[in-house]
Amino acid sequence: KAMHILPEMVMDEVVGRRIKDGGSGDSLQFNDAAKPEIADVSCKSSTIVGGELGIPEKWAAFSSEMLKQGNWSRLGQLAKAMHILPDSINMIYNAIEKSAKIRLGQKERLSYYQDFIRASMGTTTLHTREVEAVIRKRNPELKVGHSEFHLLMSSKLQQREANNTKSVLFCGESEHFDFERFASLVYDVLFMQQELLNEKNKKWTPMDVIRAFPIDPDGGFKAGWDLMCFCLLLYCSFSVPYSIAFDDGVKGGSPSGMTQMQQFDLFVDVIFLLDTALAFLTGIEHQGFIIRDLRHIASHYIRSWFILDLGGSIPFDLIVATIYDDTSAPAASSSNLIRSLRLLRMIKLMRAVKFMNRLSKLKQKDGYETFSSAISLFTAAFFLVFVGHLLGCFFSLIAEYEDDNLNWVHKYDPSLQDAPVNERYILALYWAVITITTMGYGDVTPATNMERIYAIVVALIGAMVFSFCMGTISSLIMQVANFDLRCEEKMRAVVEYTQFREFSSDLKRKVKAYYSCSWKRSAIPYLEDKILDEVTSRLRHRILCDIGSKFVQELPVLQGFSDECVGEVSTKLKRIVFSEGEILYERGDRADELFFI
Repeated sequence: KAMHILPEMVMDEVVGRRIKDGGSGDSLQFNDAAKPEIADVSCKSSTIVGGELGIPEKWAAFSSEMLKQGNWSRLGQLAKAMHILPDSINMIYNAIEKSAKIRLGQKERLSYYQDFIRASMGTTTLHTREVEAVIRKRNPELKVGHSEFHLLMSSKLQQREANNTKSVLFCGESEHFDFERFASLVYDVLFMQQELLNEKNKKWTPMDVIRAFPIDPDGGFKAGWDLMCFCLLLYCSFSVPYSIAFDDGVKGGSPSGMTQMQQFDLFVDVIFLLDTALAFLTGIEHQGFIIRDLRHIASHYIRSWFILDLGGSIPFDLIVATIYDDTSAPAASSSNLIRSLRLLRMIKLMRAVKFMNRLSKLKQKDGYETFSSAISLFTAAFFLVFVGHLLGCFFSLIAEYEDDNLNWVHKYDPSLQDAPVNERYILALYWAVITITTMGYGDVTPATNMERIYAIVVALIGAMVFSFCMGTISSLIMQVANFDLRCEEKMRAVVEYTQFREFSSDLKRKVKAYYSCSWKRSAIPYLEDKILDEVTSRLRHRILCDIGSKFVQELPVLQGFSDECVGEVSTKLKRIVFSEGEILYERGDRADELFFI
């Protein structure tokens, strides 16, 4: 039937029944070329004995009579094979089009009806897994995304449950589409496709740009922008302390009067100013929901990170240096200018704090839960290296404010006073790392009271930072091994039980092997029943559907049931393991269990 092949016996019966009813046999005889496949006999050019004709009125009337014989009669099936759309289906289409914003021609109506009949194998419903495939096969150029498609399907299923007057839906009923729901979904999908094409072809006006906001915080554009800002924040976390300690603000020989590093820093400042502006136009997540109200977003941002972001993004050092150069101040005050510029650059150290904040948020994003341990380890390592880098740069900076013949640089090696900046930086970083890790070799030591006070502060900070990082790493190791520790605790209890009952060595080995294999492969350690009991009914439905869609591949015998039904069954099953040669069931045993092998 689905292939539109007309059996010889049906052809003979139609002709015979029409003649028996007193009709003309000539009007129903087909030539030999038309008999093998009805698909070749279109309504527009039916080959009938007597010449090439359109659809004769008598044939249309006869088709209607065949439809009235019943859906499962041979004449009814012949009508379907002859591409005749039943009146009941036309009524469904007409009812939908009363509220729909698009229209379907008779040929398109027939095509979707035939696709539904073929996919459902002649039944009255179609499973959700097949609905999308059927519609996309008919529309290969469909631009509607997978997630949007499933949202439309979910809304149709929810409407069905809301309109259902029965108290109980049978297992799997909520996962199937009847033709009325299927046709309604077709209209919604085609309308969304039309909207997407119109959106692609239309010219954007200023009001359209305004309506595009707020930006989706989980969208592709925001993800790419955040990745770029993440890399720039990492760069600033190390470049800002270095420029405070070793960059004296002297202008370069470029046409703009800035060095290459200063030019790149200006570019970074512009990027962070744009990021500050985008923060007012980006949705925020609150308790698992995305807030899209621009006024609420602006209020939240102003009360949280706005002041720090704005202060760290404005290039105050370049502004002051430009004003100073324009006023042609005396050269005697150049040292005061350098100190002022260094103080202004310290504002940019807030970017390191923001970098840490973005690292903590990254662990909570969808898709990054698997890498949470790696992100936490990277955060601890970054914090340790950043603090060492910061304290080392400030240790070198203190030497510049002390007498050149008394500071720690002169005490260690007088030749370092005129050495390249990199050598002093490496030595200062070495001292800071050795101090905060509580090693303290004593080859580099403070020489003045100011340097000794700074060393005391560094030792106190280093003790806290080092303890924090080591504690974080230890907790991560415990988290990774948490499941194994629970298994070991369970195994200790089993071993103690076997010792208490004085099992034989062979029986002990089998009991331990059973728990070692079965317990680790089951959902018992994850408290699945407790989790499913605590969530809402709608969320529980989605969880069970997700579990069932994967579990049905493991147990093909459950195919045909709804995903929710299979998921519910899978949570009730207990995974056990039998060793080779062990008897699963023997004739005469009590049959109170059902095994899926």
